[in-house]
Amino acid sequence: MKELKYVKNIQISLFFFLILFSTIIQAQNNALVLNGAVTVLNGGTAATPIYIVVNQNNPLGIVRNGGHIHSENQYNYVRWVAGTNTGNYVIPFGVGANLADYIPFTFNKTTAGSSNIQTSTWFTNVPNFPKPAATNVGPVTNMFNFADSVQYAIDRFWDIQAVATADLTFSYRGVENTTINPTGNVRTQHWNGTTWDAPVLPGNPGVTAGIGSAGPFVGQTTFSPWVLSVIPICEQDTITYNGPFCNNITTLQTVTHTGTFTGTFTALPAGLSINPSTGAINPSLSTAGTYTVTFTVAATPTCPQMIATTTVTITALDDASFTYSPTTFCITGTNPTPAITGTTGGTFTMTAPGSINPSTGEINLITSGLGTFMVYYNTTSAGNPCPSIDSAQVTITAAPSASFSYDAAQ
Repeated sequence: MKELKYVKNIQISLFFFLILFSTIIQAQNNALVLNGAVTVLNGGTAATPIYIVVNQNNPLGIVRNGGHIHSENQYNYVRWVAGTNTGNYVIPFGVGANLADYIPFTFNKTTAGSSNIQTSTWFTNVPNFPKPAATNVGPVTNMFNFADSVQYAIDRFWDIQAVATADLTFSYRGVENTTINPTGNVRTQHWNGTTWDAPVLPGNPGVTAGIGSAGPFVGQTTFSPWVLSVIPICEQDTITYNGPFCNNITTLQTVTHTGTFTGTFTALPAGLSINPSTGAINPSLSTAGTYTVTFTVAATPTCPQMIATTTVTITALDDASFTYSPTTFCITGTNPTPAITGTTGGTFTMTAPGSINPSTGEINLITSGLGTFMVYYNTTSAGNPCPSIDSAQVTITAAPSASFSYDAAQ
């Protein structure tokens, strides 16, 4: 026979009918009233679970004036027949005969679909054994993804089975918080049948004495095994560069951090000249392009690996190439115009007293006069981020003189 035990010398008022030789205890008059005693569920197994069934479908189905229900086994369940009702269903769990070890679990049902709320909870050793065995999603086989058994997980599990949307609030004893960072933020994680899902936010600061609480964790729709994990309060970092940079810059361009870390810098694709320790970039030694820079900080005993990324662009200089052909002109010749072989849209200038069209580079030979001149082409007016200047030398010469004479007649 599966037993319902009571702790001696503590009064209990329980309005239910005890079915002997059964694994199910149902609340008569649809209410369970705890008046100070400890109700002990004992002996549930996967083959023959123990149940306290509450048939009153509203949150007043259990009334607690004191005491608690001692589950402490995956298969010692409280099953609340909530039906289509909504509201805060508080399961008055506790541990042993110490009434101070009251660790209620609240299932705030927010959808009106018909559902039972079936829950158990149990204390584990520091490596979190016993892990949840077979449930509707299968047994728990690992404790990764911040549910690390020794460093991050509180020493308690909850088996929650329902078909609903609910806000979950958990309680635990401070002595069960043996995590490496016990005052960190306590969040909850669900076992999906293969792995632990990512921690649910926001969580609450952890405690190591008395009773701790975590939640509410709003809008949960997946149930069965849950655990509380203490995510370390780990500083984060962001990195930025004051780019883009032109690839003629020879001075090192440093990275800006929001945190203080020692790590390693890498960049993809290949072609960026970057110091792996400091993150400093040498644009003049880099190939033009856009790069993803990653800063990686190794995991520590209290914090996971930290990765920060940013992008940086190295921009090639404009090609300001142009040519005059030839470069020597007769002052009486046709005004020459250059061929622009690089970036168009720049501006031409010419040393004095030369005269040149700033847009086309056409030299006015007559106005310029005789001499050797420097012509400059500046791409700044083209509007590109990395303008450049090229130059060419031209010479304007006098027209050759032509003279002739006749000898005097003999």
